[in-house]
Order: sequence, then structure tokens, then C-alpha cells
Amino acid sequence: MTEQLRRLADLDWELTVEAVPGDENGLAWRTRARYAVLPQGRLGFRRYRSHEVHLVDSCPIAGPAIRRLAPEKMSWRGAAEVEVFAPLAGGELTVSVESQRGRRPQVPRFDGGLVIDGRVVREPSELQLTVGGNRFVVGGGVFWQIHVGAPRVLGDALCSAADLQAGESAADLYAGVGLFTALLADAAGSTGHVMAVEHDLRAADEAYRNMASWPNVDVICEPVTPELVARELGRTNVVVLDPPRQGAGKQVTAALGALEAVRRIVYVACDAATFARDLRVLLDCGWVLTALRAFDLFPMTEHVELMATIERI
Repeated sequence: MTEQLRRLADLDWELTVEAVPGDENGLAWRTRARYAVLPQGRLGFRRYRSHEVHLVDSCPIAGPAIRRLAPEKMSWRGAAEVEVFAPLAGGELTVSVESQRGRRPQVPRFDGGLVIDGRVVREPSELQLTVGGNRFVVGGGVFWQIHVGAPRVLGDALCSAADLQAGESAADLYAGVGLFTALLADAAGSTGHVMAVEHDLRAADEAYRNMASWPNVDVICEPVTPELVARELGRTNVVVLDPPRQGAGKQVTAALGALEAVRRIVYVACDAATFARDLRVLLDCGWVLTALRAFDLFPMTEHVELMATIERI
């Protein structure tokens, strides 16, 4: 990972990957497990870069609530995919079932709710979570950090990196349901302003609800484009972006680099190569990488989560 950054962005950094509390020696950390369904109704995972499905009896990196449910032991005939979402180790979980075309899935006792270890498992619904004193509604299939300890760890790191002051303005790009937005809104205070931008309609709807108690927050449901950056972020002081694995892209990054009012960009990335590509654009625009942290949010894999603080010279 470090070599990718050095090669693509000409950096001379030594990174220590920081552990994230919540897993069990690299196991039991996934808050979400998405299964393919075999013809006989058993669950499995698709092999790497393949449509072939491998039957599984359990998933050792799935969180405790998912393992207690043990969906691999149940029959899911007529389903195409099954997703189990359990963001808190001891909390409630939801199960989303995607039907095969023209078939009604035979899911285990779902019409009245399936009770497992005293918890009611509901077919597609939503969960209410609390992170740092802020409450969030998150539905099945909507993005939420995959490691059980990630929301708190990344939230704390973001507050430190952004250093947003009361009365300042911030933009949260690729905002999801508003995890970072809420933290920025707290820091900006009643005299500041935060804009959240999210293109996924379901996530944006949940962000609207989650941010309802913050009058200093606006939520925009649009893709992040160079045109949006130029139109909406001209007076922004701090920009936070947490794009998907393909990164923000050179054009969006160049538009961010051209913003004169922005004093700091905090880039959260789950892919070192696309981050390095975007960082190279900002460096060429005269920005400087002043801090870089790496978090082990994906134990037992080669992936890490990066958080970069980028400032003007």
C-alpha cells in the first residue's frame, strides 16, 4: 500500500497501520454480510472475480450477531441474494432478501418476524444507531462503515483532521447517511454551515431525516461533479470527502483544488491507488499533504482505510 502511494504520488512517507477496536484478533468485524443463494436454498459467497458461488457453513469475519443468526444453516429457496446487517455487536439486526425473478422467496418464518436469541429479525427495514451522541437511521443496502469499530474511530480522527471552527462552513461529499456531516455540524455550531452531498436517493433520504435536528445543515441529492463543486463550494472553508473505491476522479479533484476559500481538505479513502491518483492532482495544484493516517478497517485483507489532511502552501 505504501509503495503504491510512493510510486503514484511521489511521497516519502512511512505509514503505521493503526488497529481499530471491535474485532476479535482480526475476526468477527464485518457489520454486513451479503450472500448469494444456491439453487437448493443454501448460502455462499462468490469467488474472487467470478460468478461461481462457494457454499459456506459460516463466515468467521462476520460480526457476532450475524454468526448467532447463522443464516448459512437456513433455507432461502427462491431468493437471489440475502444481506444481513448488524452494525452493533449486541444489537438488533435486519435481513434483506432479494427475490429471484418471478419467484417468491421461501424465507424462514418472516411473515411474523423470526426470533433469534430474543431478537426480532425483520425483512428489509432500518436500524437506529448512536455514534458520538448522534442518532442515525440506516436501512438495509445503504452504505455504513463495514468494521464495527469504524464509525467511532474514523469520526474521532475526522474531527481532529478537519479542525473545523465555530462559524466556519464545511462540505461533506459522498456523505452517505450523514455520519461525518453530524460531526462537522456540531463543530461548526449554529453560526456555521455544513452541506452534505450524496447521489444515492435512499442514503440521501436517510441523511435528510438524520440531519433534521441540525438547522445549519443542507443535504443535496446529486452526484459529485466538477460543476457541483464550482457552483456550491465557492465559500466553503473545509471539504471532507469519502468517495467509493474508484475515488473522486481527476476532474472533481482538480475542481476542489481550484477552490480559493477552502483552507483544508480531508480525504478518506479505501483504495490507495485511486487516492494517490487524486492526491497527485491536488499536489500539482499547489496543495500539500500535511498528515496521513492508515487504519486496519479490513482485517485479514490487503485493504486499509486512509485519512489524509491536505492544505494550501
